Amino acid sequence: MFILDAHCDSLSWKFAENIPLGKSADGRQWDFAAIEGLNWVQVMAAFIDKENRDEIKFNDFLHLSARLHHELTQNVQIKLIKNAADLAAIGEGQQGVIFSLEGAEALEGDPDNIYKIYEQDVRILGLSWNNDNLFAGGSLGADRGLSELGKEAVRIINKMPLALDGAHLSEKSLADVLNLSEKPLIVSHADSRRLCNHPRNLSDDYLREIAEIGGAVGVTFVREFLCEEPVKANIVSIAEHIYHMVDVMGIEHVGIGSDFDGVDAPVEGLEKAIQLLRLSSYLRALGFNENDISLIMGGNFRRILSSII
Repeated sequence: MFILDAHCDSLSWKFAENIPLGKSADGRQWDFAAIEGLNWVQVMAAFIDKENRDEIKFNDFLHLSARLHHELTQNVQIKLIKNAADLAAIGEGQQGVIFSLEGAEALEGDPDNIYKIYEQDVRILGLSWNNDNLFAGGSLGADRGLSELGKEAVRIINKMPLALDGAHLSEKSLADVLNLSEKPLIVSHADSRRLCNHPRNLSDDYLREIAEIGGAVGVTFVREFLCEEPVKANIVSIAEHIYHMVDVMGIEHVGIGSDFDGVDAPVEGLEKAIQLLRLSSYLRALGFNENDISLIMGGNFRRILSSII
């Protein structure tokens, strides 16, 4: 089965802990060894963990980029995906990585730095990470729309083979992106607000709008996004969010965005990335057929990203 997971934080955390991506680590979910032999493409986010997001600089991003590129030279079986042809070339038993930037703070308020991150092989850009910044409102900040810098960033992205990620945006900023974007929008990791009323989740109305412009949302495995009583979240909760979101958006607009290594307490049964394969049986129990499952597990994001990058 082909898997395309639209978000994990493994690069940033392993960089912080000085652990190679090719080496397993206690308490961590994803690494190159975990997907050996599988047909798996992983979107790896450059997330810069600083308490004061305003302190993040472009050089912080460059350090993470250098780390990823170095790791790939040490693990030549993992292919860096730069375009649609690279994505199409990932065959049975092969693995690949798509590089993303989570949060535009690293752009230092300069939309022209979007061209520079593209030169570093970033193919997905998210404008916010929870908090407001110079470009956009964050989902945990004030509910404000895109700034003029943010609107200029979207106009630049419209002209580039670069996907825009709507995860972490405030509702007003997401509305602005939906109005301005000239390509399908992906939301790499979010769940249904109807099932769990968390500000990081998406209302049915926004789910429909994303589907209407050809985009997709990656259902994520964060306990707080799955259940209002997080301790009760489990793999069934994930399947239920997928079921509802498919009902709202259609089968061609829902995928997976695990957020592996981005949470302190993984959902029980998904402590390691390889356990993602278990999700298929839960989806079958809800009535999804094999074609449906292949779209959810990776086919939808593969199709949409291939149309952009």
